Amino acid sequence: CHKHPSEHLTKQHAMQCLSIHRALTLSTQIEDPVAFLLNRLPTRPLKSPQTFIHWPALCTILLRLDRLIHDNPADNIP
Repeated sequence: CHKHPSEHLTKQHAMQCLSIHRALTLSTQIEDPVAFLLNRLPTRPLKSPQTFIHWPALCTILLRLDRLIHDNPADNIP
């Protein structure tokens, strides 16, 4: 991680470094918030339109995580 070069990039470190729980407004009791939300996505078309309110934040987190993994500090995303 470019923010903490002396630490190994682990799942736990990435969640803390990117403040994933806070960004997704989810309880810290949820062990893996990204998997939790991805598993809640519908697997077939819904009969009534529903909004997945976490989608923009989840996309941002996935992009930031990709940049963190590939050691790209040019992260201009808030």
